[in-house]
Amino acid sequence: MLCVVNSSRSIPTLWLAAALLCLAAVASPATAQDRWSAKRAAARALRTQLVAEAHADAAHRADHAAKAISALLDRVASGEVTARFEDLAQLTAGLGRLDASRLAKLPKRLTALTPAQAPDTLDDPAPWDAALQQVRDAVTDRPYTLLKRAANAGEVGLAVELMWEVLWFDPDHAKIRKALGMGRLPAKLEAKAALDRTRAREAFDGDRIQYERFDPDRRWYRAFDAARLKEGLVWSPQLGWANPAYPDRYDRGGVFDLQQRKWVTLQSANAYHSRPERAWEVRTEHLIIRGTADLAVLADAATQLNAFRREIFGLYAGFFLASDEHDVLRLALGLADTKPLEVWILRDHAQYLQVSGAPAWSGGVYIPSQGVCYFYGRVNPTMFHEFTHQILGVFAGRNNAPAWLVEGIAVHTETAAFKQGRVAIRGARPSHKFSVPELMKLKTNRAWHAWHGSGDNPSAYADAGSLVTFCMNADDARHRADTLDFIRDSYLGRTRGREIWDYLGVEQNTFVRDYERWRR
Repeated sequence: MLCVVNSSRSIPTLWLAAALLCLAAVASPATAQDRWSAKRAAARALRTQLVAEAHADAAHRADHAAKAISALLDRVASGEVTARFEDLAQLTAGLGRLDASRLAKLPKRLTALTPAQAPDTLDDPAPWDAALQQVRDAVTDRPYTLLKRAANAGEVGLAVELMWEVLWFDPDHAKIRKALGMGRLPAKLEAKAALDRTRAREAFDGDRIQYERFDPDRRWYRAFDAARLKEGLVWSPQLGWANPAYPDRYDRGGVFDLQQRKWVTLQSANAYHSRPERAWEVRTEHLIIRGTADLAVLADAATQLNAFRREIFGLYAGFFLASDEHDVLRLALGLADTKPLEVWILRDHAQYLQVSGAPAWSGGVYIPSQGVCYFYGRVNPTMFHEFTHQILGVFAGRNNAPAWLVEGIAVHTETAAFKQGRVAIRGARPSHKFSVPELMKLKTNRAWHAWHGSGDNPSAYADAGSLVTFCMNADDARHRADTLDFIRDSYLGRTRGREIWDYLGVEQNTFVRDYERWRR
């Protein structure tokens, strides 16, 4: 290290100043590293303490809710107040979701109420609304307080878990609904929304509760979906936006083409849009899907990619918290107000190559300079892989992460499985071709592609996915929050030479040993 000395000073002063300057230069990086590690250790301890506190407190919260609901049932049974059955059923379902063992005889007590004691509608709802709100406040105050603490600490998974606890008891919780940017529909529009017609009484069968009947989001909508409903459109996984007022036309093979603004046969519409210059355009709040594939393929892709996007935001919420512009809950549920992502899905491989300009060997590609993904055919792991690159890259605005990490994340998430409207990401299987140091040598895109350009080298994709899956999932996801901080800082170029084990608060040898044990 070169230390520059001002020669106009006296010799003793000169040497003292030089020595202090050099010592400060040598000591400051270590001190900064110590401060960084101490800060991370404190955050890790706070997150661990919050999770332990919330889970240990769950039994107390369930007992408290059971007593509050029981007391409210007493008031209804005595004739002190007339209830709305739907609301009582929602409270009971909320307790069952939190801890079914605390339900005891509450479902039977509920269904034993007469229609006079608990009708479907009330002539004068004010007394009941006041009594209901009192109980809702009593059972949601504690989880909502824990929710805010978890969100502030960056323990996003716990915050979301507690948010759903609150909403199951109180679907109309004003602060949460405002944070999510959601609103209720007018009564006439609710009738068009094709809600489940099962009456609340019919959703209770002895001790069994049809929980899907009490989904807290049933009557709450984001502005985009509410606007579609006002236009008379509802989402169809087979047709995209469709008008349920004309079932006979759809039954006869027709479709209302929103781009041509007219009713046509589905067959002719697919033929018309089979050329890139006349491609279909299917829009959702967060996606613009253009393509020449059949409408059914595009609608199915929109359904699955929307669900996948939501899952990515929930799973990787810590990554998206890099900016303070977004509410934690909106991010975790994939509801952040972001620019829609553009995806192209072509009819066949030839059209895919023509429109995308991608390499002939590829089956899908994300082009960062365009911020656009290109695919062909139906949804497959390649779509989830490249769409992950797109989500993280577009949201971060840059990508300085090492290649092994970028590809490992995408391999981790390409394992997504879509079922009954939800996506589950299992994670990659353990792979044993590379040691940790060998894999981490593939830092740059050039190094990654050069390695894979040789036919003599084994693919590193599986091992990259294996390592990321370990960091995200091992030990009941104990390292997930720290891993997400590492991913975020890697994309933004803020790691300052620190590696994944530094973020996890362990020595490199310990990290490697634990990983080897996991993948064996």
